[in-house]
Amino acid sequence: MEHDPVVGKQPEPLPGWYAWAWSPSPGHSMVVDHSTHPKLENYVKDIVGTFKNDNRILFWDLYNEPTNGGLGSATFPLLKKVIAAARGVNPSQPLSVGVFDGNKRLNDICFAGSDIVTFHNYDKKEDLERHITELKKHGRPMINTEWMNRDRKSTITDCLKVFADAKVGCMLWGVVNGKTQTDLNWGHRPGDPEPKVWQHDLYRGDFTPYDQREIEILRTTIKSTIKK
Repeated sequence: MEHDPVVGKQPEPLPGWYAWAWSPSPGHSMVVDHSTHPKLENYVKDIVGTFKNDNRILFWDLYNEPTNGGLGSATFPLLKKVIAAARGVNPSQPLSVGVFDGNKRLNDICFAGSDIVTFHNYDKKEDLERHITELKKHGRPMINTEWMNRDRKSTITDCLKVFADAKVGCMLWGVVNGKTQTDLNWGHRPGDPEPKVWQHDLYRGDFTPYDQREIEILRTTIKSTIKK
């Protein structure tokens, strides 16, 4: 079945292919095969239980983008079991499952199983502001765990201040450009035109900034936020 990880040496990058050789964990075959779920539940209990009082853990992000990758509602049974398994070991840190689209059935499960609201948003600042306003209705601390798509105007220049002003945490998942080639646009394949701007990542492979202005904005915003 497609989208299953394999043990051993991983494929070398294929130039021009966005997120080449990326694989979800668990693989799709385990998600839909309920006989594998006890093994996955035990894994969650083991990891969360082992570190449930470790102050290095900010929170537990339990499941990345359920339903994505073509699985749809087939992910719901495992998602619910993962939430229950983590909750069952009573960790001191909050639990969360990030919301990433408008799927009400999915989002109801995510909000019910989350202590804090986490979410993904790759849109321009006006749309981000509306999204934050809507999510704040849940009355919980909020952290954005995926953002920045320069071509869609989800940029450090425009959006970082939105997060700071709203007192919403945010994480950039791409730091140094590398094998996954996330400087390319979603769906980019060999032979496609090179993007005018990088989609993601802050630094080139030689650790020089893609855009020095972004680094300065990050530094300034972080310093001012800490002072508050």
